[in-house]
Amino acid sequence: MPVQEHLNIDETATKEANGKAWLWSFVARTFTVFAVRATREATAWKTFLGEAFRGIVPCDRAKMDCWGACRGAGHTGNAIFRR
Repeated sequence: MPVQEHLNIDETATKEANGKAWLWSFVARTFTVFAVRATREATAWKTFLGEAFRGIVPCDRAKMDCWGACRGAGHTGNAIFRR
């Protein structure tokens, strides 16, 4: 995924066993990756994108949504904001 020019990334709350979990989706032009994580933190970004990602990620600027995770993961690529 780090070489993709454009990714749509989002997370949504879900349940796993008896606790809360987050379903992350990373959508590229030709494939989608889903991951269930115990946290909403930027660790999901780091795990799947590493430090090499320089692509574009659309973001809606929700308070705890992708832009915060993006910045928390050290992403230095472009972000397109939409409302």
